Amino acid sequence: MVGIPAKPVPVDIETAEPREFLPYGTPCNEIADPILARLCELEREIKQLRDEAKAELGAKYDLKAFDDAVVLGGNVPMDVLAMNVGDYIARTKAA
Repeated sequence: MVGIPAKPVPVDIETAEPREFLPYGTPCNEIADPILARLCELEREIKQLRDEAKAELGAKYDLKAFDDAVVLGGNVPMDVLAMNVGDYIARTKAA
């Protein structure tokens, strides 16, 4: 008979295998907390990129154009997203 583990097993969402099974009795928050923490971190990074664009462009900053630079680049890592935003800033400054 499999019992509830004495201590929940931490799950690292960066290295977890898709088919990795969690021990019976692992609370949902043990699974969700790392995911929510990463989402909050990504949101902070995007807001930081937006603030940098606002600071550099001043009156030329356009939220729709910034959103296009973020969204139309597709599902990319944060370093690529930062490059896309940098390109948006350079294009807008040159215009």
